Amino acid sequence: MQYPFVASENHVFVDLAEGRFLVDTGSPLSFAANGSLTIGGRTHAVARKLGAFDVETIGRLVTGPCEGLIGMDLLGAGGVILDLPGGVIHIGPPANAAPDRAAVCPMRSVLGTPVVSTVVNGRRVDAVFDTGAQYGYLCDAALAAGLPQDGAIDDYNPVLGEMHSPAWRVVVSIAGVEFEDRVGLLTGLGASMLQMIGVSAVIGCAMLRDHVVALTPNRGELAIWQPPPG
Repeated sequence: MQYPFVASENHVFVDLAEGRFLVDTGSPLSFAANGSLTIGGRTHAVARKLGAFDVETIGRLVTGPCEGLIGMDLLGAGGVILDLPGGVIHIGPPANAAPDRAAVCPMRSVLGTPVVSTVVNGRRVDAVFDTGAQYGYLCDAALAAGLPQDGAIDDYNPVLGEMHSPAWRVVVSIAGVEFEDRVGLLTGLGASMLQMIGVSAVIGCAMLRDHVVALTPNRGELAIWQPPPG
């Protein structure tokens, strides 16, 4: 099924019958303020919050309307195509197809979230693809070696709390497709948790600005391509 897919306040959202939901591939589970959301004509019963993460928490990230969060339990069930340039998101089995021009790379699931091999500033590392993150993050400052600092990042994470970091602009490559991301440095518990599962970076929404991305967890693949001109 196809739904409106919009970018707002450095995040991405889908408009469903129940309202607007944050699209978060970094979350293994979904939740809704009213306990349900409808996809493809089927209403799914979901939690009203995930631990301490609820609609009020999302309100610390965005000021616009939001009725909850859609995570990989629903996005990954049949595959998803994230087409921000076209303003649409495809959720369900039709998302299993990608055009011949798409670059495809293996994708694994770690704790329910997608992880892919990337090249960050010339170094190959595994990264979580997290559309719920408004910025990318590096777990090792060496990944930004030789790059000039680009201001600072002030962010918030429901688990880690307030986050403050220097920022850099890095070139990221996935399956040979390059894009620029503005990233911060993740330290402490957050970095340690990711490094324990072999992850050295978090890639946010930056590649969605100019590319279409398809996730097909049932095949263990991520596909990325540029939309046709016009």
